[in-house]
Amino acid sequence: MGFPSPEGLNRLASAIGNGCRVIAGPPISGGVAAKTHRLTLYGRDGTERSLVLKRYPVGNDTPELEWERLGCASRVSLPTPDRVAVDPSGLWFGEPALAMTTLQGRVDMFPSDKSDWTRQLAVALATIHQTDLGSDIPAVVRRPHLASRWRLWNSFASSSGRAAIRAARI
Repeated sequence: MGFPSPEGLNRLASAIGNGCRVIAGPPISGGVAAKTHRLTLYGRDGTERSLVLKRYPVGNDTPELEWERLGCASRVSLPTPDRVAVDPSGLWFGEPALAMTTLQGRVDMFPSDKSDWTRQLAVALATIHQTDLGSDIPAVVRRPHLASRWRLWNSFASSSGRAAIRAARI
């Protein structure tokens, strides 16, 4: 996983504006489809902010989609990262990128108290589902879920496609 180039960090800082500087920190594990790094943003006034930079393979449209989804998620009364800057064209690093603020805490995939973990998850999900997003929901959030696409595939496969699937197995 290559570190973000100093030139790319300078272009990111220019996109953020206000005379800030951006310094790369360590890689962050867990990024499935992106090279993910912690960054530090130094403001002209001496303030510091921790950021996350996600860099995607060329041709990947995820940064734009995630940018819109983060904007929608910010309407929910739960902690969400703030959008900082997006570069879908790859002008900063030669690959599409997204910068956002960090959240406090850590991922706990193996909680010692599963009951409390499940309760917290249920509260968060209930909060999400009770949020009125209004009528201006971005199309990216309304896109069909993979499960609905799978149902379409199954309906195709159960009719005319079944013979083609059987033929492919031979």
